[in-house]
Amino acid sequence: MDKKESKEGIREKIRNFIMMLLGNHLNYYTSYFGESGSFLVSLIFRYFAEKVSISKEDQKTIRDLSNKGTIIYAQKNRSALDFLFFHHRYKTEGLPYPIFGNFINMIWFQPIKSMFRIMLSKLYCLIERIDSPNPYRTDFVRRMTDEGHSSILFLRNPTGLLKRFALKEVDDPLVYLLRAQKTMEKTIYIVPHIIIYHKRPLSMKKTLANVLFGPREEPGLIRRIIIFLRYHRKAFIKLCDPINLQDFLNESDGTIDGELSHELRRALLNNIEREERIIKGPALKDRLELFDLVLWDKRFQKEIDELSEVTGVAKETFREKAVSYLDEIAANYNMTVIYISDAVVSWVCKNIYSEIEVDMDGLKKIRDAAKKSSLVIVPSHKSHMDYLILSPLFFHNNLTPPHIAAGVNLSFFPMGPIFRRTGAFFMRRTFKGDPLYPIVFSAYIKTLLSEGFSLEFFIEGGRSRTGKLVMPKLGLLSIILQAYLSGDIEDISFVPVSISYDKVMEEESHIREMSGVKKEKENLASMIKNRGLLKKRYGRAFVNFNDPISLKDFFSTSGYTPDKITKTELEGFQYNLAYKIVHSINEVSVVLPSQLVSAAFMTQIKGALLWEELVETVKFLLDYLKLTGARISESLDSPRSAVSEILSSLIDEKLVEIVKHEQEEDEEDFEKIFFVPEGKRLNLEFYKNSTLHFFLPPAFISLSILSHRSGVSKEQIIEDYTSLRKLFKYDFIYDMEFTDVERVNQMLNYLKKNEIIKEKDGQFKINKGMEVKLNIFAGLVRNYLESYLVTLKTLPDYLKNKKRNEKDLINRITKVGEKMFTRGEITRPESLSIINIKNALNLFTHEEVLTMKKEIVGKKQLRIYSLGTGQKDFTKQLTNYLDRIEK
Repeated sequence: MDKKESKEGIREKIRNFIMMLLGNHLNYYTSYFGESGSFLVSLIFRYFAEKVSISKEDQKTIRDLSNKGTIIYAQKNRSALDFLFFHHRYKTEGLPYPIFGNFINMIWFQPIKSMFRIMLSKLYCLIERIDSPNPYRTDFVRRMTDEGHSSILFLRNPTGLLKRFALKEVDDPLVYLLRAQKTMEKTIYIVPHIIIYHKRPLSMKKTLANVLFGPREEPGLIRRIIIFLRYHRKAFIKLCDPINLQDFLNESDGTIDGELSHELRRALLNNIEREERIIKGPALKDRLELFDLVLWDKRFQKEIDELSEVTGVAKETFREKAVSYLDEIAANYNMTVIYISDAVVSWVCKNIYSEIEVDMDGLKKIRDAAKKSSLVIVPSHKSHMDYLILSPLFFHNNLTPPHIAAGVNLSFFPMGPIFRRTGAFFMRRTFKGDPLYPIVFSAYIKTLLSEGFSLEFFIEGGRSRTGKLVMPKLGLLSIILQAYLSGDIEDISFVPVSISYDKVMEEESHIREMSGVKKEKENLASMIKNRGLLKKRYGRAFVNFNDPISLKDFFSTSGYTPDKITKTELEGFQYNLAYKIVHSINEVSVVLPSQLVSAAFMTQIKGALLWEELVETVKFLLDYLKLTGARISESLDSPRSAVSEILSSLIDEKLVEIVKHEQEEDEEDFEKIFFVPEGKRLNLEFYKNSTLHFFLPPAFISLSILSHRSGVSKEQIIEDYTSLRKLFKYDFIYDMEFTDVERVNQMLNYLKKNEIIKEKDGQFKINKGMEVKLNIFAGLVRNYLESYLVTLKTLPDYLKNKKRNEKDLINRITKVGEKMFTRGEITRPESLSIINIKNALNLFTHEEVLTMKKEIVGKKQLRIYSLGTGQKDFTKQLTNYLDRIEK
């Protein structure tokens, strides 16, 4: 008995000694990392962690959330190395950093003292034949969380689904956190985060490396270390959408169990996977695999069968032809080429632009939209640089570069294969004459959107040669709508983008085309010929985004149901959507000094102004723009210096000259007269047009008031405004959010407030000395009135009892216009712009003043015009406006 008591006494002493060493508790856990690790571990991870970036925006999010509660970070896969990395990275930035991770063993990274206590604690439990303390069952994790300490929640356990499924609820970290939140006053925020080492999308290919070292999305230890060492300098941390655990509980039925835990885990994993998809894009399939998806699509197969029945051609023949069409159309997305092209394009942009200003708030809205729907990017199109700027912009801001719709004219060697590998797919200018091609193209578009790829296309069709937005082309938009109506895509968000330039690279070629010179075909020779463009400087570029337009929401507000809409209703719907997109692009276009200075010169008959007149005209236009809420370049905060800078640039480029007076060689700047040479007016017209949409309401209303000098009623102004808006419907995109009556009322209030006009007895008259202000607005559109007048003057004689093709008719109109300009009947040489004349022909055809038929002559399809039966007299209306505007 004494011997037994003696042994028990020795054991008691050993227990007491161990407990003394342990500080009289057993709360030592391999999952707990404490405030610091071993010196060597800390040194290594601090060095590497500092190379990995975390955005200021995400840092602010973490700080804001930590001020409101406790942050629990969440990530997909369990990894002690990731834990150490995030612990040191967040600690370096002074952010809440994790000190605990579920089911990871951190013992070998601890200081010697901590390692000793953990092992001693386990030894004590072994001696006592008791289980080691569980950090959940001892409520250690709850106390730590309540004190505001962060941890990492690993959502997937590599030991397998079975073990996690069989886990007791008391040991399920998510169940534990949900129960802890129910009793805690402090809110728990679960913040999923990821570290992105590269932006290569997940590949569907099975490789030996994946078998040996684990797949890229779930790498083994060796592959994880290799990836970290290889990419850590370019890596970055990205937060995903956080979940407020209190709100999550409030939205549940109150029962906390494994099912609710699963729902929370799924929500967190969805947030992580969605963010990865936004940055990297969907899993990248082999080009031939994508072909398979298109060719075996049930709807595609059905359309091939129907086409075979109608034409009598064997289905196999169409299928074989479809493969060749897909090869002609499809992109060949390649991340290596994207990385290389990104470096090249970034270098080019830095060399030719002093700065690219980006609407970062707009980019954030795009990211939010990408979480809920497929994206279709719709930029303005003035330059080939548009798509070259956008793709790297998305790439650098952690958004997947879109697949870009490009004209087949750009598929020339060697650029075609390069464009394909950066996401370009090619489309023909017309789908007519081949019933199979549109079926294949539509199926390809639907497959891209269904697979989660974002698209980019230019709704204007080609580049604008005039500076203003071109009327929308509905072909590709219609195909995208059909893809949505198929039911395979939950929602599509259209993102209107305005891209503006201080100076457009292709300015001279645009001017030549406006003057009637045939467009130069894109090929290697023309590319080499124009390489000198890359040696010049083009000032700044500006990229602005409007709010994404949800197709689902647009259907909802339009009153149509996607599965019940008729063909006629769909045509009207797509027309409204197209104009909504184009107007949204106009809305966010930035107003630049070069545009306002150009506009000021172009209001004048000879483009001639004194220095003070130029400055005052720019200020007048600028004051109006501020009232509209337009986005204005910061450089216009000081109008005088902005005008001076632009004027110097225009003089250097010989777009503006100074009137020479031999007897006044030493005259001061304020005495000098600056004028635009006749041959350079189209250059300034291009930049004036870029901002013209903002000035259309005051321009039209000024025309009305000027044409009724003795006074005009509001009713007459409204009639004139509506008439002018319809007259130029092929030239301009209007803001349709306001009725004509509302717009007229706004403008009349503006003109009265600025004492430009007065109202007496229901009549509006011009205040003394203020006619010049109205002439500034009206002068902005005078050349369009002249274009239409010249066209009308030509038609009766040239088309009398005859038919003419479009080319001959336009040549005749320009010759008549040149004579009218010489005689002073018109005052603006830019009135003879080929594009203006074509728009006039479209209007007069619509009004039946002309008749137009398409005829095949040789291999070409020509437009053939003859006089129509329309009786509306536009000549009197145009002459009345022109005679009243100051010449």
